Amino acid sequence: EKLEMKQTTPRPVFSAMRPKISAFYVRADSPVKTVADLDGRKLAFTFTYSSPGYFVPILHLMQRDFVLDRPAPGKKVVYTSLSGHYINSLYWVFFGKADAAAVGDDDLQKTSPKLQKSLRQLEDTLPYPGFFVLLTPVWKAEQQRVLMDFLQALHTDPAGRDLLSKTYSCKALVPIDAEVEKWIAGADAAITALSAAQAH
Repeated sequence: EKLEMKQTTPRPVFSAMRPKISAFYVRADSPVKTVADLDGRKLAFTFTYSSPGYFVPILHLMQRDFVLDRPAPGKKVVYTSLSGHYINSLYWVFFGKADAAAVGDDDLQKTSPKLQKSLRQLEDTLPYPGFFVLLTPVWKAEQQRVLMDFLQALHTDPAGRDLLSKTYSCKALVPIDAEVEKWIAGADAAITALSAAQAH
């Protein structure tokens, strides 16, 4: 029997119970007091496939009328570089290579006490889902229901809790709700706008 291959779009069905937050950091003695003050300044991202170090802070900036790297009428602009790692981004700020860094809100805590004292948290983003569990529409409804029930109950089993903790750093999976769907739609729109801007 020939297997027919179809292109499908999976849908998000679960996210992590513990949301994540990105944060902007500056030197403790920086004149920058708010994210708006980053207009015309240099910002360090980590890498282009990072949520806390790239996508989420970009969404935060775009919602505040920022554009990246290319000035535009009526917009604030920030000039960006990719550091490759959150530690690099934070040290770029420390040594003056960048005016600010966008990383996970808990990343600074993983660095040396000296670096922690020398930097100041400027602003947090809104919480965002740590990850999504995507479900293919190819599966039959009964198969989807069985998998959904299994995933939602995973945290009730000791081995399941251990898997969630070690693999995904969360305690449980929660179904996607209207609030998360709204966030996904906003993120999709921002990424589409960013891609269009970079293409010109």
